[in-house]
Amino acid sequence: ASNHESLGQEFLVENNLIVRRSSQRAQLLACLACRWSKSPEDPQAYGYQIIQCAGMKGGVVYPLLARLEEAGVTKSTLEDHQVAINDKRPPRKFIAPVDTELGRGFRASLEDPDICALED
Repeated sequence: ASNHESLGQEFLVENNLIVRRSSQRAQLLACLACRWSKSPEDPQAYGYQIIQCAGMKGGVVYPLLARLEEAGVTKSTLEDHQVAINDKRPPRKFIAPVDTELGRGFRASLEDPDICALED
């Protein structure tokens, strides 16, 4: 079995994007890795999916996601409001890796064939 605790965090530390590792960040990164691996041609996940997968409250997840975006390894886009209105729910905020050298390196650091076992 692979070490999911260090998944992605080593990359962030090596690139001076975080100072210390955390188990909450590790769980969030594992959830991103799983979601992104399910559709590699268009990797994205929305906040509620990550909250459900990670088993954490939004007040923990959203600041962690914001820090990843501030570090330049992810980007967020808000879903079209009309889609949300048609589905009778708030718009989703999608998180995806940025298409830069840093973003591609971050995404590669999350690749793990066993990662989605964490969602089972």
